[in-house]
Amino acid sequence: MTAPSARDLEGIAASTAAIAADLVHQAVGHATTLRTKSSATDVVTATDLRSEELIRNELERHVPGSSFIGEEYPEHTGGGEVTWVIDPIDGTVNF
Repeated sequence: MTAPSARDLEGIAASTAAIAADLVHQAVGHATTLRTKSSATDVVTATDLRSEELIRNELERHVPGSSFIGEEYPEHTGGGEVTWVIDPIDGTVNF
């Protein structure tokens, strides 16, 4: 299978970001800290986890075999030519 063009990947990324933004927007003001990582201000919320999972699933659906480097879940190496770097809520403590 041929990898999608850069233009196709850009469109997939933009549509996936819009879907994830809707999920995050619904959680504004209702975020719950599940744990911290490196410090008390490096928090992980349920929204962090749900949004990264949604993004990974959506990208995998459009670009099967993708690899992922994410903030909340372990790195995943797929069999394809595309690697996505995911940080759905940068600055979660402010969220």
